[in-house]
Amino acid sequence: MTDDIDLYTAEPDDSLPRPILVDSTDQLINLDAAFLRVQLPAVDPQAYDRVRLVLLATPDASRSLQAEADIDTQGAQAEFYKHDLQAIFDLDDEVVAVALLHRRGTQRWVRSPGSETAIFC
Repeated sequence: MTDDIDLYTAEPDDSLPRPILVDSTDQLINLDAAFLRVQLPAVDPQAYDRVRLVLLATPDASRSLQAEADIDTQGAQAEFYKHDLQAIFDLDDEVVAVALLHRRGTQRWVRSPGSETAIFC
């Protein structure tokens, strides 16, 4: 599934839940940890058939990392692994997570609001 979808072609939808940086403590993320989990709280799996969770550097969004995740009634979760994170992000980078969701039966993608900002340490 390699659609050309990005943050700029997905329509913002503020009614969607914000992703959560599960392994962030006090808005800090250990860049040496084995992985970082990002979770999207429950969404209607009848309305959406695909989700991509995206980590992006702020404020310029010039660097990002995406992972496709399965949707169920509990939401969606993706793991970003250390070697992938370290290839894109540096210590002291600020990041947020957003979700890109594909509306079932359409060619339309929507974007969730961003998570709280966290810093790699």
